[in-house]
Amino acid sequence: MPARAERRAARRGKGVFMTAQEDPQTQETEPHGAADPEPQAPGPHTDWKAEARKWEQRAKENSAARKELDEIKRERMTETERMAAEAKDATARAEAAEAELERMRADAKRASDAAEVAAEFGIPANLLTQPDREAMVEQAKAIREYAGGVPAAPVFGRDGAKPATRHRKTPKDEFDEWFDSQI
Repeated sequence: MPARAERRAARRGKGVFMTAQEDPQTQETEPHGAADPEPQAPGPHTDWKAEARKWEQRAKENSAARKELDEIKRERMTETERMAAEAKDATARAEAAEAELERMRADAKRASDAAEVAAEFGIPANLLTQPDREAMVEQAKAIREYAGGVPAAPVFGRDGAKPATRHRKTPKDEFDEWFDSQI
């Protein structure tokens, strides 16, 4: 019987069990007061735009609350702690900037190497995809070797016919020759 009484009390929100609205701990930790009830399966007429707007609004509220919390924490800091935090932020920004600069220098060096190798071997620089100069040289040699045997454009004779078909007789020419030989 006591289990039945506890269940009834829990349903009513009385006794040992508290709902999310009654629990003071939940109200402090939950950014929007009480937590939503158990997630339900989407119904056939769920307004997804309204749901998206609701969650977007909550995200904005959380962002504003986070900024406010950061300001409060900053106000509570001593001058030394504040300077240490600013120094840490500045160091992180400087490290990120140095990493970006190093990446840009590497990209510039690679582009310059590609341009030099392309000019040396007479191929377009965008065909060179290797990361370092030695590998680019090997790739350029392979490209030039391949491209050396392939004509740049199809070869046509003066009459506009391809070389393979220029001396070939058409069925009409063959018939004309046969007919002339019969006369």
